[in-house]
Amino acid sequence: MENYKPARGFVLGPAHSQPRCPAPMEKIKTERLTRRGLLLAAAAGGAWASVSAAMATPQCFDPATLTPEQKKMRTALAFVPASPDPEKTCGGCAFFVEADLSDCGVCRVLNGPVETRSHCSSWAPRQ
Repeated sequence: MENYKPARGFVLGPAHSQPRCPAPMEKIKTERLTRRGLLLAAAAGGAWASVSAAMATPQCFDPATLTPEQKKMRTALAFVPASPDPEKTCGGCAFFVEADLSDCGVCRVLNGPVETRSHCSSWAPRQ
């Protein structure tokens, strides 16, 4: 018995007569981070960040540059940067004047810059 070597995964002795369970090693293999998984996660995170950034803040103007009167008017008319109803956006309003930029313009009621996807309670359909 001195030259006996146990088969791989087995330990000699009465307390360890059963083979070692391969489950812990399998678990470690499935929890490893792979380059493919990392790249997919990075791509998904980048896409989510760009979508949420596009929907979160106006692109035409900086709200900090609005005058106190413009801010007060926007509050009074329940102005929102993204319309809850896609049929009622500033781009389709009678008071909207298009600017050179594709998604930007000026509202005659709010007397300031707005995006085409914005909305306020003074919305009226174009004729």
